[in-house]
Amino acid sequence: MLVAHASGAYYVDNGEAVLIDNSIGYWGFQAYDRGGRKQIIAGTYNSIAFLEEMNGAVKKSPGGISSESARFVVQCDGVIWIGHPYRGVFGCCLMQREVG
Repeated sequence: MLVAHASGAYYVDNGEAVLIDNSIGYWGFQAYDRGGRKQIIAGTYNSIAFLEEMNGAVKKSPGGISSESARFVVQCDGVIWIGHPYRGVFGCCLMQREVG
């Protein structure tokens, strides 16, 4: 279970809230399967953040999309549509990064 809070993002482990990230303000989460790699996309007061489950713990991945993101949808093929109250709706395309 994930918890979005004004003081950050948490996951629940054995009945206790464990801090994932103390960045100010998380709105909500959406699961995202990225080529077999399961990620969680989180809307925050200031950005879209990416989280991953590793070895039973949830960690924040580096990077993100800078924009207040309470309203977002994940479309197939790595496209995220973000609605901003003053800037309108815009799409972002996620690219696979080569490692190594």
